[in-house]
Amino acid sequence: MSYTVDVRVKTGVFGRWVSRCLTLDGQRLSLHDGPVCRAAFDVKSATATPLAPTPVDIYGYRLRVELASGQVLHLEVTSESLRAKLAMVLSNAASCAEYSPPATSTWSRLLSVASSIQQRALPSSVASSQVQVADVIAHVARLRAIRASTSGGASPLALYEHLLALEADYVARHRDNPAPTDSYPHLVYQLDTLHFALGTRSGGMDPTSKAFLGVCGYCATELAPHQVHYHYIKRHKVDCLNCRESLAPGVYYKSRYDTVAFDTPLRDILNKCPHRACRRRWSREDMYRIHLLGDAIRCAGCGSTVAYETYQIALFLQEYPLLQYDSQLTAMGSYISYVRTPRSLPRDGRWSSFDREMDALIRAKQVTLKTFEAMSLRNSWLAARRMIQTHALGAFPVDLVQAMARDVAFIEAIDVHFEYWTHPVVVTAAIRRYEHFMALRRPHLSPTVDVELVWRVHRLSLDSYAIYSHEAINDYYETCAAWYKAYKTPYSSHVPDRAPSKMTRLLAHGDSRFHGVDEFFAPSELQHASAFVHDTSGNKVAVSVIGSLAGTAMRATWFRDPATNEAGDS
Repeated sequence: MSYTVDVRVKTGVFGRWVSRCLTLDGQRLSLHDGPVCRAAFDVKSATATPLAPTPVDIYGYRLRVELASGQVLHLEVTSESLRAKLAMVLSNAASCAEYSPPATSTWSRLLSVASSIQQRALPSSVASSQVQVADVIAHVARLRAIRASTSGGASPLALYEHLLALEADYVARHRDNPAPTDSYPHLVYQLDTLHFALGTRSGGMDPTSKAFLGVCGYCATELAPHQVHYHYIKRHKVDCLNCRESLAPGVYYKSRYDTVAFDTPLRDILNKCPHRACRRRWSREDMYRIHLLGDAIRCAGCGSTVAYETYQIALFLQEYPLLQYDSQLTAMGSYISYVRTPRSLPRDGRWSSFDREMDALIRAKQVTLKTFEAMSLRNSWLAARRMIQTHALGAFPVDLVQAMARDVAFIEAIDVHFEYWTHPVVVTAAIRRYEHFMALRRPHLSPTVDVELVWRVHRLSLDSYAIYSHEAINDYYETCAAWYKAYKTPYSSHVPDRAPSKMTRLLAHGDSRFHGVDEFFAPSELQHASAFVHDTSGNKVAVSVIGSLAGTAMRATWFRDPATNEAGDS
């Protein structure tokens, strides 16, 4: 018999608690610190006694193990169910070296992770998000309906065509009153909180509301609360604390003066060569490669190379045929002068080439300018470029077709395990982990699937999410370290490629692990999920569960290069 579980052990004269991985092999109990065995004991004739909780039991549930030699071990585990199982295993191993724990079903093991999360005390530093179980379950049901409507495509191109049609319909109806909030494009738009706040002027809320989000039109970062008052209520210029650009009221060009000039579907923007003298129409496959795979292709009409960024450069030339700069400084102030930008796109279609062209133009012009004029001209160029590069093509600050294409993989990961993600115990645990995640208050954290699911639901309520994120505010390793330091429990049991050895100490192991993470199951083990009830292939599959890393649990299978059938970056 071999049994493994994560514990904390009381050590030393001062009773310091340290994290160890406990392994029981027959009647030999060993305590490991990473790959190193720190201690080993014979548990023959040992007794295991659960201890009553005390106010200092922050980590979890304690067990007193008295060995036949008289030595006493004090152990802690994270849940009452784990303590009961460890006590049972130790008691049986004490009398029989060949004892094996009773087998449990896959469904029971998956639910045990959620149950153990609910059994842990909620730290005082973690604020309630007010996200309701019913809201998450309703969102999962909505994702199922979206998947049913998007999975009918026989190929990646068919799905792409469908997403283009959805975006075009949303462009036509997004100004309706009420807006089409039930549409898939609207959902992914809301999930990009800052771009949604910018494009809708914080969801149509009054700027005096605590939930109002002020967003820089140049870099799409959030403005400070005091800047919201001056910019949106007093209608004054403010300087963005991130990009240092000066923000005049109405600086975001797609909503300036309530314009509808940009209400053009992406399929009508990206369907032809952007060069003025060409305008040759693309095949849908070429358009797909430019839009979702990020390819650059050569136009058969004009011979120029065209990429997604080429259309952004074309938009720059459309919006900024002239660059203005401060000139002729006098006692009365400065006057505005202008310089004409290039009329044509670079042959290779790249921003890098256009940057060099603009740099040469400015250097040639500044020979005749005073120092302050040259500086003003260059700053004007950099600000204009930032404005165009920060935002997507089309009617909105974000490319909704690309957003839906990325989101399809997440929807599939959730829907395949629909019965799991709509179980109240699982959803309650996911909400708890989301609140812990938000309380870490650090940038660049990496959410697991359960955290991402609840996060999505919360972002769909902009006012509630804005207030909560203000009150609560890079990678996977940093998340694991921050989580373990804050809560003394592992964040997940996923081991990434090339993980540092010290990372193993932060992850869950053995029976403490997040059951289902990085595991493959035969369809017969997943009969709780309707997606596998009739699967007789025998092929093992992975499903998303609590603790699955969002980036690894959902690999996009729809969007591939039609020519090579290899996955592309969408």
